[in-house]
Amino acid sequence: MLRNRWILGVGVPFAFVAVIPFAWIEKLPLCMFHQLTGWDCPGCGLTRAMVAMFHGQWLRALEFNALAPVVALYLVIYAGDGIYTQWRGSRPNWATPQGSKIITWLFGVLAFGQWGYKSGLHFINLYFN
Repeated sequence: MLRNRWILGVGVPFAFVAVIPFAWIEKLPLCMFHQLTGWDCPGCGLTRAMVAMFHGQWLRALEFNALAPVVALYLVIYAGDGIYTQWRGSRPNWATPQGSKIITWLFGVLAFGQWGYKSGLHFINLYFN
């Protein structure tokens, strides 16, 4: 039973964002960090970006959060890993602890890199325009 929960953890959010009408994404609330500081957090716009991607609005998704395609790819790989593990009874050969560390570090660098970029743009617009 516990092994099947990952299906709900990945499948339900994917199904949810696939059926949300695209017009609704403008009405989604901003994150608490953004409301308190006016600055974006690393995940700001990620929900909107996922909805936009599922509706084929790729450029709009990148405007919301440039990390969205990376997160979507990560979730697809995670789901594929889970399906493979359920089907074969063991993890794929490429799934190693070292590989997991590399993926985690890479994702962290990308997340904070795009956050730094967006924050830099916000800083420039705030103080130099």
